[in-house]
Amino acid sequence: MLAAIPQALRSVLAVLAGFVAMVALVIVCTLLAMQAMHLKSGHPTPGYLVINATYSLLAAVAGGWIAARLSRYKPLHHALALAMIVAFLSLVMLMKPSLSQSYTYQLAMAIVPPFAVLAGGWLASRQMGPDVAA
Repeated sequence: MLAAIPQALRSVLAVLAGFVAMVALVIVCTLLAMQAMHLKSGHPTPGYLVINATYSLLAAVAGGWIAARLSRYKPLHHALALAMIVAFLSLVMLMKPSLSQSYTYQLAMAIVPPFAVLAGGWLASRQMGPDVAA
């Protein structure tokens, strides 16, 4: 069924699927971490921030991997498209300062995730083999 989808639509859907996967993973992990650490919304501990950064970066890698794998053609370009979306949204969030997180943490979470998305795309492209154009 996926083979019948035109490449342009497949590209858009691949990037969208990577983004949705990232968001879903972060939401689920956030809810689980907050429940496990008995945190109330808006009061993160330093330990929670480390855990949050870890699963957020892993979700970014997964999102890049998914976007690249679903694309079938030029997987790194699809991961780059997702990385650009993540970078834009990260910069928008950086403009809205948070009282519960340090600016350094916010800055790191704006800069690093796009590179994690690219890492996921790179991993997928390696798995897809040399026959797929980068």
